[in-house]
Amino acid sequence: MPTKKSKRPRLARDGQTEPSTTLASARATLTGLPIEILAEVLLYTCSPPTVVAVSRTCSFLYHSLAQNPAASFIWRGVRETCKPVLPDPGKCWKGSEADYAAFVFGGGVCEVCRKTTRAMYVSFAARIRLCGSWYCRRKLLSESLVNLKTMSAEPYRQAFWVPFVESNLCFYPSAYRASTWPYNNAFLLRKTDWEKYQLDFVAYEAAEETRAERKRALAADSLSAVREEAEQRKRYLAIQSFPGIMELSARLIRWRCDYDKEYKNIKKQNQIWTKTLAEHEGWDLDDLVASQTFGSLQRRKTFLLEKIGLDDVSPIWSAIESELLAVQVRHKHQKAEATYKLKLTEVKKIYERMRCGTLNGAKTGTAGPSDPTGALILPPLSVFCTLPSVRVLKGSPDPSTVPPSTTSATIDIKSSPLATSLIISDLHTWIVPVRKHLMNLLGYPNGWQSASTRILPPLHRVTARFFCQRCGEGRVGRAYQREQCLDLGGVCSHVCVAAQGKSIEGLRQEGPQEGMTDATDAGDGNRQEMGKSRGKKKTLDWKVDVFEKDKKAIRLIKTILELTALSEEDLSTASSLTANDRVIRCLTCKGWIVMDFDTAASPCF
Repeated sequence: MPTKKSKRPRLARDGQTEPSTTLASARATLTGLPIEILAEVLLYTCSPPTVVAVSRTCSFLYHSLAQNPAASFIWRGVRETCKPVLPDPGKCWKGSEADYAAFVFGGGVCEVCRKTTRAMYVSFAARIRLCGSWYCRRKLLSESLVNLKTMSAEPYRQAFWVPFVESNLCFYPSAYRASTWPYNNAFLLRKTDWEKYQLDFVAYEAAEETRAERKRALAADSLSAVREEAEQRKRYLAIQSFPGIMELSARLIRWRCDYDKEYKNIKKQNQIWTKTLAEHEGWDLDDLVASQTFGSLQRRKTFLLEKIGLDDVSPIWSAIESELLAVQVRHKHQKAEATYKLKLTEVKKIYERMRCGTLNGAKTGTAGPSDPTGALILPPLSVFCTLPSVRVLKGSPDPSTVPPSTTSATIDIKSSPLATSLIISDLHTWIVPVRKHLMNLLGYPNGWQSASTRILPPLHRVTARFFCQRCGEGRVGRAYQREQCLDLGGVCSHVCVAAQGKSIEGLRQEGPQEGMTDATDAGDGNRQEMGKSRGKKKTLDWKVDVFEKDKKAIRLIKTILELTALSEEDLSTASSLTANDRVIRCLTCKGWIVMDFDTAASPCF
């Protein structure tokens, strides 16, 4: 059978053989190191938590370090060289050196809140692990433990074989060295362990009393006798090993006291070094500690009881610098956005005060953006915020374009009449094209002028009525529900609102619904009072081109003026019509309906 030809090695352009892709992409890892070199690396750390973390990275290292008896010298070496030195487990410890290191430094789950924590056991004998919350400590002491003060005498302790808390001071770290087993006065253990001990002790006493009789009864059956002896010996060995377990637990408690003192000392030194570094480099201390690169380094070094130095920071200096720059940019944006939000709220207050007429200098004559009474004619709030002077007052959320100002916009208006005059000037500039377009709709394409002060301008007459083409006839704000049409002020403050997923044409076909308005005006503070509708409403941009002359309303108003012998050009026409309440009767309706001028001028009549 002919053999399969092997592939020829690929040649590069210069005729040389290309290196293998597998060799080029190979990376040196801990799994590829011989056990001797790996042992030297781990022994150099002098840190049992580091060896525990390495053994838990993958299954290969776990089998090579944790389950390999030949690697016990590594665990023993780091245990004897760590500071403070971890106590020797002795003969009472039945596991391996790896199990002992994992027992002390492995971490686990809090017994109360069930959260994962790296904290050591509070009680090594009872194997009680708690997180750093004092709530968990109080709950455990009050609900899960029992204090048997009556059994605190030494003879009872010698007969007790269930591991209990070495001392009640285990729950108060600052007083560890006060008293530990066997000299502690309290006798704390789990309630479940106490119940189990009572059952086992009764059974053991009964077994001791009838031991001789059971031996004679089981003499004929040698196999049963051997099993019974094995069980008794197992129980006896457990009782004999109990003092050794408690002694090791007490030594671990005293070792943990030294460990906590060393941890606090290292933590304080690392914090001082970090503060010095931040001051020397001009960095913000909180940002430096909160950064991902340096923060993880500081926490890990403190957990391993190691001091931070320049040798640790130098390789990651560029990463720390880039993270701090990103944090500074984010802080600037947050500050600018907070300032912009505050300024926007103040601009809304200014808008409401100008609408109500309580702002000083916010009234102009008829030549300005005002009605005949002198009140300002304001655009919607969205358009008001786009005025040049208002945009300067509220600033920008982008700190790179407009630097955030710490002064209040309301204070600027109160302290500087110039700011108010600038807003009035911008309003006048804004309303000029609006007046021109509406005058064109009323039949004055070239404008209107009069030397007489007793003749009312066309836009301020009662016959100046308009409607929005996007919203349709009858869809107005709440302030114009009776008229069902808009005057100059209503046109300027009108807001078109469309339902989500539905066009304006669909809204026109449905017509106005009860309790629902599609627009708000300045009288409502530009609140979108839409009632209970099908979806979220979308506010449309204000445009003067969408308004049209309401011919039907104008025709009705002119008829009413003819019946009342009033002129639309007279200054007192509007006040005369409002003064005569309920003097107009509709001849089309069957009933005797008497109404006022606003109701009669509505297009529905």
